[in-house]
Amino acid sequence: MAINLISGALAWGESRLPVGGVAIAETVNAILGGGNSANAPVMLMLGAFKFSLNTAPLTEMTRNTGATWGSIPRMGQYDAMQFTGPGPDTLEIPGVIFPDMFGYAVALDQLRAMMAAGNPYRLILGDGSIIGQWVITEIRETKSNFKPDANVRRIEFSVNLAKYADI
Repeated sequence: MAINLISGALAWGESRLPVGGVAIAETVNAILGGGNSANAPVMLMLGAFKFSLNTAPLTEMTRNTGATWGSIPRMGQYDAMQFTGPGPDTLEIPGVIFPDMFGYAVALDQLRAMMAAGNPYRLILGDGSIIGQWVITEIRETKSNFKPDANVRRIEFSVNLAKYADI
């Protein structure tokens, strides 16, 4: 319980924590891997990783679903088309982390480790809808608003997913 209180206060930029308390909270959250969503609702869950205000908050989600069609050329007419199956199904999940207020910079490292593992992960929306198995294909990160000590105030990210063939 104390861990949730400390990490929740740290994530929301609580200024009443003593300096030692902040260091303890940062250490605890590093050990937990920043995956503690504390009291923040989960927006999206990929495997065991929770996208929330306390980890990596989303700003939007774009899904592109395609279909594949074969074509047979015909003289003087449009090509004859035949549906050959589903095409690529991809998701782009952009978000912004403000390490001083909410989110953890190490959250992106957790996602990179998941991508490097090469496994598909179950994707669950915040309303509980399961939309299948997905793989992480790309993670982009842009850091800006640097402090004098070279730490950042803003991290924009984008995680790209592709639907894994459910066999």
